[in-house]
Amino acid sequence: PDLLHHYLGASEARLRYVLNKAQEKGYFLQLDEIDAIVSNRADLDHQHEVTFVDTFLTLLEDYKGILVMTTNFSESIDPALERRIDYIIHFPIPSPSVRKELWQYYLKKFGLKGNINMKKLSEQMIAGGDIYMIAKRLKIWSERKGIKKITTRNILNFIKKGKFFRDKRVGFIEDV
Repeated sequence: PDLLHHYLGASEARLRYVLNKAQEKGYFLQLDEIDAIVSNRADLDHQHEVTFVDTFLTLLEDYKGILVMTTNFSESIDPALERRIDYIIHFPIPSPSVRKELWQYYLKKFGLKGNINMKKLSEQMIAGGDIYMIAKRLKIWSERKGIKKITTRNILNFIKKGKFFRDKRVGFIEDV
């Protein structure tokens, strides 16, 4: 279930329920995009957001189950979370040669053709999942625009727009 709820206090109740149920049943629990749940309290604007993070951290102190948390933005997580984590596994940004292979693979997978400078693309410091999303969104964009061949500039514009795959504003994909 979704943990966050618009009624004050409901998110904390849902969190308690999920953690208690997972621990009671011995479930493996994964919280994806933990940065959205446990943001650094110093960066939060509303007291109810701070209260939710406080509650999460407090409940985590006594949690006995297996909990895996994932994020692409570890720098935005509240620092108090780290001392409650037993193991941290960091997956670095792929090397330029691996990024080149990923670009080639995903552009081919999505049928994207054109005069593309793979060296220039491989120099972009982005994760493999981001390369996948960029290729996927480029496919949709190129079909909507009737573009048969994409350019390196098209791809770099998608990258430059930044985090378009996380920001799902209506019409954003048309603005490239």
